[in-house]
Amino acid sequence: MNFFNSTRIDGVKLSKAQGSANRQDLIIYSYFLMHPGKEFTPPEVHQALIEKDQIPESTPLTSIRRSITTLTRTHRLLEKTTIRRPGNLGAVNCTWRLSRGQMSILF
Repeated sequence: MNFFNSTRIDGVKLSKAQGSANRQDLIIYSYFLMHPGKEFTPPEVHQALIEKDQIPESTPLTSIRRSITTLTRTHRLLEKTTIRRPGNLGAVNCTWRLSRGQMSILF
């Protein structure tokens, strides 16, 4: 399950939200696949995808964080690193990269 139904929607709205979350996960996973071996913070991924017109500018950063968490915890496609960088408003952000298992498939 990629969509966290915290607002308890159902029916068609729930189905659309789940589809949107799945598409966003694929977009983010593809971004990491295109940059193997590189680490990114959620704000960096967010900004890059907006600049490439892959997500709308109105996409909340929290949605990107949700996708990265899902791709890490549920699917084990990404892994959190020990590298941290300043992000929005000077807050320190962790970075993520393709998991080692995904890297071995590519190389």
